[in-house]
Amino acid sequence: MQLTRSILTLCCVAGALWGCARYPEAERAADLDENVAVLLPDQPTDPAIVTAEPTLAHTLFANDWVGVARVSLEPGELIPPHEAGTRFVYPLTECTLSVIDKGTEEIVNLEPGELATWPAGRLGVANVEASTAEFLVVERSPVDTSPDLVTLAIPDDAIDTERHGIVLLDDDTVLAIDMRLEELESDPLPANLPMLVVALSDCDLEFQGPAVSDVEEVMKQGEAVWREAGYGAVVNVGEGEAHALVLAPRK
Repeated sequence: MQLTRSILTLCCVAGALWGCARYPEAERAADLDENVAVLLPDQPTDPAIVTAEPTLAHTLFANDWVGVARVSLEPGELIPPHEAGTRFVYPLTECTLSVIDKGTEEIVNLEPGELATWPAGRLGVANVEASTAEFLVVERSPVDTSPDLVTLAIPDDAIDTERHGIVLLDDDTVLAIDMRLEELESDPLPANLPMLVVALSDCDLEFQGPAVSDVEEVMKQGEAVWREAGYGAVVNVGEGEAHALVLAPRK
């Protein structure tokens, strides 16, 4: 009798285990916030320049107004959805990105030298191309958390120089310039606006202004600097071509 009961017990246990395997518990939808907490590294407190894992991205610069990171996404990798201010993406390679905003997907094809912009909100970005996507992510701090930008009145005597760069975007929020300067060439800058300058090649640049002292910046490719308002021109004082991305926020 004892043996019969033992066999019956084993059969019940085996049946229960088989039932669990046969009819698994319904999968619970993953909490995006939990995923973000696992995938994302510690970020600057303001702005929260949110990127993928540290091996995929490198923060170049961040202050109270703006942050910039270089991102490298392998096929299928993503930047999880997160809240951010206005976001600019500058591709360093050809990219095909899937941008998810509140459940709506947009496929964006970008080439180097273009600039994509998305308004503030909760966005996720994934690489849906078969090759690695390399790009810069520039994010403005949300307006309700960032301090006011210090701007100046437009100077009466602006520095008169020929533009060699390409204006990528010029609206009521930002002026963005893809700047290429040969040796000793100069480009005009918005003297009344502060600027984020990201070196896309090794650069030796001198910033000049009608009411400020000239400042020279020697920058390695991938470095970024912040220039306060007051500089109306930039000169390539180094050897060879200087290539940089300039973003001057207006608000």
